[in-house]
Amino acid sequence: MIRIALAEQKLRNGEHLKGNVAFEGSKTPRKLEVVCRWRIEGKGRSREEVVGSAESQGTVVSFDFEIPKEGPLTYDGKLLRIIWEVAANADLPMARDESDVATFTVVARRWDASEWADSGDGDS
Repeated sequence: MIRIALAEQKLRNGEHLKGNVAFEGSKTPRKLEVVCRWRIEGKGRSREEVVGSAESQGTVVSFDFEIPKEGPLTYDGKLLRIIWEVAANADLPMARDESDVATFTVVARRWDASEWADSGDGDS
């Protein structure tokens, strides 16, 4: 069984998502992989982008993924959804691999005027 523990369920773009993944079972995985990604599902084309990954030869992986400042925000609409998630996979010898997914919410970061003070666009 895979257990995904997230330090926070809601964070702002530009912040770090920390946590760990632990595998509990009678077999030791050959590899325990973790990815942080966002994906779009709904009508039309789907898309997925991995923003970070980590792996271990043991039974525990700690992670610290930076959520990009330019990344999309979580959205749940009628035509599409933007989902942020941590996905884990345990590569088990002589057995079916196990996997699990934990979702989290990304909201807009606070506006910072200093980011736009010297944008260098020449419109001054």
